[in-house]
Amino acid sequence: MTISLLKTMKLLPFAMLAVTALEPAAAWPVEGGAPSAERVETRVVYGDLDLTSPAGQATFVQRIKTGVRKVCSPSTTELVAMSQASRCRQDAFDGAMNQQRQIIANAENQRRQQLAAR
Repeated sequence: MTISLLKTMKLLPFAMLAVTALEPAAAWPVEGGAPSAERVETRVVYGDLDLTSPAGQATFVQRIKTGVRKVCSPSTTELVAMSQASRCRQDAFDGAMNQQRQIIANAENQRRQQLAAR
């Protein structure tokens, strides 16, 4: 029997990035950037992807990039705001990619265990 779980990643600019899944080992926090009074987040859903395939991994990265752009858009066209948004995007993307590598490694380990059990 297979159970589908909704898996999400929260992108938090200038604060921390946490991956959450509706299963054990719920979160791995990763710090990034300078603290900010404003907390913006979005969810990156990946439970529907085959993370053991190159296509699934590429789609996951695209979803991360979309989420990063969503939470790190500059509120004005001033150079300072644009510079802060650029730093936010880099910090959020770096943190998300660290988590993405762990998530993919877990998916590949689960796939190997399933194949070995057959």
